[in-house]
Amino acid sequence: MAFTKINAAGIGSTETVTLDGLTVINDGSFGGNVSVGGTLTYEDVTNIDSVGLITARNGIVVGSGITLSKDGDVFFTGIATGNGSGLTNLPAANLTGTLPAISGANLTNLDASDLASGTVPTARLGSGTASSSTFLRGDSTFAAVTSTTINNNADNRVITGSGTANTLEGESGLTFASKILDLNQGNNSANTINGTLQFSNVNHSVAKIEGHTRTTEDDGDIRFYTKNSGTFTEGLRLSFHAEPKLQMLAGETEIVSSASDGSLVFRADPGQNRNSSYIGFNVDATERMRISSDGIVTKPNHPYFRADLAASQSGANLPDGAYKFSGSSALNGHYFTDVKYNNGSHYNSSNSRFTAPVDGLYQFIQEIGISGSGTTISYFGCELYINDERWNAGWSNQAAGYQVERRVWMIELNANDYVEPGYELSSSGNTPLLTNNNIKQPYTTFQGFLIA
Repeated sequence: MAFTKINAAGIGSTETVTLDGLTVINDGSFGGNVSVGGTLTYEDVTNIDSVGLITARNGIVVGSGITLSKDGDVFFTGIATGNGSGLTNLPAANLTGTLPAISGANLTNLDASDLASGTVPTARLGSGTASSSTFLRGDSTFAAVTSTTINNNADNRVITGSGTANTLEGESGLTFASKILDLNQGNNSANTINGTLQFSNVNHSVAKIEGHTRTTEDDGDIRFYTKNSGTFTEGLRLSFHAEPKLQMLAGETEIVSSASDGSLVFRADPGQNRNSSYIGFNVDATERMRISSDGIVTKPNHPYFRADLAASQSGANLPDGAYKFSGSSALNGHYFTDVKYNNGSHYNSSNSRFTAPVDGLYQFIQEIGISGSGTTISYFGCELYINDERWNAGWSNQAAGYQVERRVWMIELNANDYVEPGYELSSSGNTPLLTNNNIKQPYTTFQGFLIA
């Protein structure tokens, strides 16, 4: 069935017109919705003007080259053109095929860390000319490589500055190999300098060490120099020429170690140019021992003392028994108060006591002179008290009148041990008196010294 003409005025708005086939020759206008149940085919349509939204439920296919899917995907089988200004978030994984070559002139803010591969032309790395003789500087410019010349170069030579730009010097006399720094001034003659290590401040050299050849090319010594008023003076020399020797030149002193017997020898004035030479040993800036040119050893602080019976105490009574001369109720006072010598002040006259300053071997001498009347004295003897322990040295029978008892002890003491004089007497009723002689050797004395 076909209608060639339908007057629209004859159809009410509430009526439904169903057409099996409809052909519109001229312009057609629809005020409402047009629903097509089958396929809507456009032939010879050059333009579709849609005022509103076009909705395609299953996508749109344009010829065989473009497909717009219902999911929003666009597929091109040919070449898509455009300025690309609106392309954003383009995943590289979705790019297949080969992109056409472009200049990249408008690429900005390109992060080099994002370039996983590929080659960047050297022309884009910096300004200037890139070549085998240039390098890229930190300021993104290419600069020519400046060559450096090493004069006198050879194996193991230490390289130093020459004072000329781009030129270095290979020092023939200064080499470093196998962890050995070698100074070699190239002279094998006797008594010549083979190398110098010099020390300087900002303005001047102040000290130096020299290696010297002595008599043959494999025989040498080391010499130490310091300056005095601007002049270098040798002060110390170490050599192994005839014997291992350390020489202090200013004072003409030598320290020699004998290779034959292992002895160590100190030599003062080995040239015998002075008569007053000596070897001194100082501690705390004070001389404690001296060996003179005659071989005499002196020790200024060597402990020794001597204390005599005071003249005012001569004639005192000695009671019978064994007593210290100090600290006894039987004796009135301390009797060895006339101090003649007391080197080091180790003897105390207030208690007649000597205190050992160091561990060592000591010698003590005691003499006691007495006078008596009447019958013979039974026995009399000198004694020592060491740390309050009584040491007896034997007794002697004494006749009436003047008698002198003398004893000598050699005793090992520890530091701070103390020694005091004493006696033992049996007078058989007589009353002997202490005696003294102020003119010559006293009859009553106590003395001692450190032996070793």
